Amino acid sequence: MIRCLPVIILFLLVGCSTTSIEITDANNQIHTQHYSITVPANHGWYQHKDVDDSDILNMVKVMDPNVYLMRFSTNWVTDESMKSWTTKQIADEYRAGEEANMIMMGVMSGQYELKDVVNGEENVGDKECFTMSYTTISSDVKQRAFLYLYFPKKGNFKRFLVSLYSESSPFNNPLTESYKSEFLETLSSLKISQ
Repeated sequence: MIRCLPVIILFLLVGCSTTSIEITDANNQIHTQHYSITVPANHGWYQHKDVDDSDILNMVKVMDPNVYLMRFSTNWVTDESMKSWTTKQIADEYRAGEEANMIMMGVMSGQYELKDVVNGEENVGDKECFTMSYTTISSDVKQRAFLYLYFPKKGNFKRFLVSLYSESSPFNNPLTESYKSEFLETLSSLKISQ
């Protein structure tokens, strides 16, 4: 299985290998080969296209000094034995791997602290999602992140959707607004291609 990059590293990469497009009424329905979403138009979101992978969608909103991110991608189940697992087993494996990666790459290297890791399940519209929320704190940035895993089928699946919403602010300037509702609206609009 492919894993997401820890969000802190993702922020460093956004802008380095991407182009930025403002989301308006004319372009808020976005299609990839494997899924489509509808992003709230004219709300300050910008799509950062990954030139290396057209399946990854990054939406960024900057409300200085805060940064908000929505990220969507397909994750492929390549291990044949895992294709017979339940969605919960796959979700638990994925979430445990994400936490382990953050501990190894961020906590143990002294880049940030990892706090308040909570796994759960949540319905978003008609979609049952497995969730993981957590907070990372570095010397100058505090970030809250919310991971959502959506499985289009209950079994014998080859792929699932990984969605992430994060809110970052300077450590000494706490967030005053959240745009998680706009992320959930976008996730609710998700349509998986066959």
